[in-house]
Amino acid sequence: MNKLKENKGMTLVALILAIIILLVLAATVVYLVFGDNGPARENEQIATMQDKTYAEDMVKVGLKAVKRENANNGNTANTSVTNEKTDSQKMASLIEILSNTSFSKEADNKVSYAKDGRKYVVTVNFDNYTVTSVE
Repeated sequence: MNKLKENKGMTLVALILAIIILLVLAATVVYLVFGDNGPARENEQIATMQDKTYAEDMVKVGLKAVKRENANNGNTANTSVTNEKTDSQKMASLIEILSNTSFSKEADNKVSYAKDGRKYVVTVNFDNYTVTSVE
């Protein structure tokens, strides 16, 4: 009756070792997915770049319309005098053109665009109707 039992299954030490190995693997996977260079971070960076590009492109289109409007403002065949708008008038025209979008006036020569809790500020130059920066 003193027969030795056959070992069937895992011992407690082997079970603890298996759990530790699985935890290390899980932590590694979480770091790779959500770490600094993971797909989640890359998607966020891509979305930010797309939003900045959208803001810049929309303001550029608005600036072209303001430039065209300013070029046609007061220029008649009978006079050589032009009625050049001031920068604040140009900004008001730009905001009016962009009124159906999420743009608003931030400061002199700055327009802000808000999306998903992030805010992008586009700086414009009305002397040559260009976008100088997007932050």
